[in-house]
Amino acid sequence: MSSGWLRGVVKEVPSGDTLVISATVKSGVPPEKRITLSSLIAPKLGLRDGSRNDEPFAYQSREFLRSLCIGQPCVFRVEHKIEAAGNREFGSVFLGQQRNVAVEVASNGWARVKFASAAAIEAKEVSPYYDALQQAESEAKALELGLWTRDPTASEESVRDLRDLDASAFFLGLGKGARFVATVEQVLSGSTLRLGVRDPVEAVQSAVQSQDPPSSVFLYGSVLVHVSGVQAPSMTRPGTSSLPLRGGHSGPAWGSTPAGGGVGGGVVSSGADTESSISNAVESLSINPSNSNSTTTTTTTTTTTTTTIPTSIPTSDPFAREAKFLTETHALNRDVRLIAEGLDRNGNLYVTVLTPALPPRPTPSAGQGEGGEGVEVVRDGDGYANLAEMLLKKGLAKCVESGLGLLSTPGAGLKYREWERLGRDSRQGVWVNFAGVNGAVNGAVNGVANGPAKGTWIRGRVVEVSSGDCLVIRPFAPTPTTTTTTTTASEKRIQLSSIRAPRPPTRNAPQGEPWGYEARELLRKTAVGKWVEARVEYCRSVPLSPEDASATRQLVFANVEVLAPEEQIQVDVTGQWPASPAPSTTAITPNRIHLAELVLKKGLAQTVRHRTDEERSALYDHLQAVEEVARSSRIGLSAKQAPPTPRINDLSQAGAAKAKLHLPFLQRSGRIMGVVDFVLSAQRVKLFVPKEGVLIAFAPSGVKTPTRAMPAQGGKPATQAEAYAEEAYAFSRELLNQRDVEVVIEDMDRGGTFLGSLKVLGGGGGGGGRGGGRQERQEQGERRDFAVELLRNGFAKIQPYVDPMALANGAEMVQAERSAKEARKRIFEN
Repeated sequence: MSSGWLRGVVKEVPSGDTLVISATVKSGVPPEKRITLSSLIAPKLGLRDGSRNDEPFAYQSREFLRSLCIGQPCVFRVEHKIEAAGNREFGSVFLGQQRNVAVEVASNGWARVKFASAAAIEAKEVSPYYDALQQAESEAKALELGLWTRDPTASEESVRDLRDLDASAFFLGLGKGARFVATVEQVLSGSTLRLGVRDPVEAVQSAVQSQDPPSSVFLYGSVLVHVSGVQAPSMTRPGTSSLPLRGGHSGPAWGSTPAGGGVGGGVVSSGADTESSISNAVESLSINPSNSNSTTTTTTTTTTTTTTIPTSIPTSDPFAREAKFLTETHALNRDVRLIAEGLDRNGNLYVTVLTPALPPRPTPSAGQGEGGEGVEVVRDGDGYANLAEMLLKKGLAKCVESGLGLLSTPGAGLKYREWERLGRDSRQGVWVNFAGVNGAVNGAVNGVANGPAKGTWIRGRVVEVSSGDCLVIRPFAPTPTTTTTTTTASEKRIQLSSIRAPRPPTRNAPQGEPWGYEARELLRKTAVGKWVEARVEYCRSVPLSPEDASATRQLVFANVEVLAPEEQIQVDVTGQWPASPAPSTTAITPNRIHLAELVLKKGLAQTVRHRTDEERSALYDHLQAVEEVARSSRIGLSAKQAPPTPRINDLSQAGAAKAKLHLPFLQRSGRIMGVVDFVLSAQRVKLFVPKEGVLIAFAPSGVKTPTRAMPAQGGKPATQAEAYAEEAYAFSRELLNQRDVEVVIEDMDRGGTFLGSLKVLGGGGGGGGRGGGRQERQEQGERRDFAVELLRNGFAKIQPYVDPMALANGAEMVQAERSAKEARKRIFEN
């Protein structure tokens, strides 16, 4: 017959004579028992609602038992139950199968030994170790320990002034980033705790909610806190459940018959057990974590009874009980170290919780369950580890953006995201069925059909920057010939992953958003005309208009890097993409410019606050750290004042009469620096002149390019595209769009378009300029004449009524047209 001794771990110490012991299981949330030490009476603790105050030495008694037992492996036995006391179970508990907990309490004077009446002895409601308890109590009295002290002031000073604290006032008394120590008195969920705090005294006193002046002798505050940066599943969802046991576990009750014999049956006489007999009698209880029925057989040392357990209790979110148990295992009734992080808009206090290392646990055969770490965690020199790390790595919590923003430790958000990723990749806990809302299915990416798959590399030249977070790339074509043609249809619009820059001025919104112009200019000067490498991270479908949600367009988000200078030269000269260094998916390639990092570093963009289940940049944590540095430097979007809104006079839409008023000023200016704002056709562009603050339409003098197709409008019939019209437009767009240029204004036509010469600054080239003839023009600082480039590549011809020698660059134009005719390039092929 079994001895009735069971093995477990002390999970909670509610008072100086009561323990909550959880079983050791191989998986799942274990059952637990609330055991009151037989034949002992400890002083009662007060209640938070003020309906009962502490009895003298109640707190000290509980603290002694807590420091002695919490988290310790133990063996115990239920010896009797009193129905009149709500079926409270009484028994004996041994630590390490050697130290009798009740005797330890009595010998230190923190509890009284009950008088053993004849009725109690007859009902077997007396501890089998009653004689040892009496002897221990006598020794404590003689030494005036604990309750038996003769100090007249000790009794009064031992009573706590128990108060609820206002979380906001408590935080203000502490200050952000303040470190303090507290005892976890209650675990409401995996990420919500109730603390008992005594220090710092000033912060506790300032946060007392009631109007009564706090006691200066023993003020003990109670405050509700949340683990910053994470949220565990909720324990408070209303409903019904078949989970019958305290703590919300779904396992069977203690006392279920183990394999090989019953749990109870061994009646032990007073003082009969020795250390060796306890060791030999302990049952290695193996518990099946599956759900039990509502009727459970429970065996005690004297009788076998059948107890019906009610099944109507509130339900909880999936894995809420596992998260709560993990937090209870590591934090409940323990002295934890905390960092005050901040308050949310509702006044809830968020903290970082550092828990001490667990004592040695029972043997692996008994299992450690979800309460054990089960994962590698980082501990400081004192053995403390971050509770959030355990929850995230076990998949029992998710990161919360608002909480991550409160963290005071630099770079902490990066670690939290990495811990969450490890938990998500392990597919355990709340991630057990996670497939990723943005996963590719049936050839679609993130639910977007025909989109580039995640991880696809897009390599090419930047031909346009739409904003501080959006650019257009023309894909790279290996080793093009002099007759290779391209069109704008192949261009890829790319959004920079996980960042958002302010919107720049547009025709429909001339003012734009503050810093939008500066963000676009930074990206334009850095990337336009440069070879870049983009790795697709995710895609999104967005409606084309708020009125019609069915019509959508695809946005492609990627990490984009500008190739290093030597790589730019290699592509231009050889026409081959560099094979090394190998592109990395989680780090920035050395010597390259990561565009998202660049914009964030200048304070001209913000990282997107993604939902937990959203795809994001592989460098998201790094980008957040860069953003934080810019924010702390008070630059860009974090500056105290926004930049002045650029004032631009658009003469390209004002008509010929108004444009003609500016012609004399522009002619007298000689060489004018400008930026090509938009390529209207193969030879006509919209040019921004910063010095004058005007937008003008401009075309090179003396050349004509093929005309693109035009729809019927204004009473004019539709026209067909001439040969090579689209290719000529693509060439001009790649050569000129958003480039810094130098122009000389000579005249104006009757439509209001200014005429003259235009030279492109810098080493970037057009589509036909890479390869054979590009090497001799590679020097930085070159000025490439636009009209000459059109003629040389067979995209234009000199107008018949123009005398080219009257133009400043006429000789070059004649030579360029002659070479294109001889090579039969494009429009000269016939």
